[in-house]
Amino acid sequence: VSAITAAYALSANTTETYAYLPEHSVYFYDTAGEYAWASSEVDTLAVAGVIKGGGTHLFYPGNAITRADFIVMLDRAYGMSEALDNGSFVGVPSSAYYSKAVIAAKAFGIAAGTATGEFQPQQSMTRQDAMVFLKRTIDRTALKLGTGSVSSFSDASRISNYAKPSVSALVG
Repeated sequence: VSAITAAYALSANTTETYAYLPEHSVYFYDTAGEYAWASSEVDTLAVAGVIKGGGTHLFYPGNAITRADFIVMLDRAYGMSEALDNGSFVGVPSSAYYSKAVIAAKAFGIAAGTATGEFQPQQSMTRQDAMVFLKRTIDRTALKLGTGSVSSFSDASRISNYAKPSVSALVG
């Protein structure tokens, strides 16, 4: 056993199946290094079934997430699609893996789409839209959020007007 392996073994908290190594994901090889700060949170979401990664124990933390995949994660976390039987959304094929989640997000008022009624599932998710979708989801629960200040963010002036209340609430 090398000195490094022994050091990790001595500091590991073990469970039935996995050993927890600080700043290392139990599930994904590629959350070390510059993404080590998120390892614990990524593992928590993996255990809850909210995220599944890209296969072969890879998470791809540096890749952009699509609007469809973000809604799928919200659906896995909150079970929205379990409450619906059918529906539709412009630009969302009924055969798509994300169809039920996106339709549920529309039905619950979480995703309203563009001015033309499109969801644009393959478009990269922006931080402000992620916060809008998350805030709208939280609004459907018993959790109540306060408000916070976004002034400490270097890009605060670029937050769109429609997103400012959601960003402020989640910062708070």
